[in-house]
Amino acid sequence: MEICALVWSGLEALRACFEILNLLLAEVGKAILPGVRRSRFRSGNPDNGFLER
Repeated sequence: MEICALVWSGLEALRACFEILNLLLAEVGKAILPGVRRSRFRSGNPDNGFLER
């Protein structure tokens, strides 16, 4: 039973770490995406900014 409790607490800790990472990635994404959108439209190529015609 002790092994089960250890595994369970380890899984809970992992889940908490992933939740924190998820929140951090969401914040970083919000900070990065507006700059990406702006630079794409500034280049004058609205479809994706990487293709040259």
